[in-house]
Amino acid sequence: MAVKFTEKECGEIVQALRLAAARHAANGGMRKTTVDELAQEAGISKGAFYKFYSSKEYLFLDMLEEWHENIFLRAGEELKRCADFSPRERAAAMLKTAVRAMRVTPLEH
Repeated sequence: MAVKFTEKECGEIVQALRLAAARHAANGGMRKTTVDELAQEAGISKGAFYKFYSSKEYLFLDMLEEWHENIFLRAGEELKRCADFSPRERAAAMLKTAVRAMRVTPLEH
């Protein structure tokens, strides 16, 4: 019998899957990762995995997309903070922010 997830559970599962994908990306890569491993780490069945993502590749893309959104969000916040800086100071601040944001793995934000 199919399990029905609440909206809250769906959000938690998606986040758990993204975290699992990030761990596997850092440790062995997508090719060595199985859907079974990702589902198990998220606490769901392999069948339930496919209710969230059509493939592990789409999960990895989603994880990377979220990471990039976080980078752009931080850059936008920094740009607002630096509005009164000279162009040179603003460029330096933006570069530092971008480098810091890229160092943060999807697991850390």
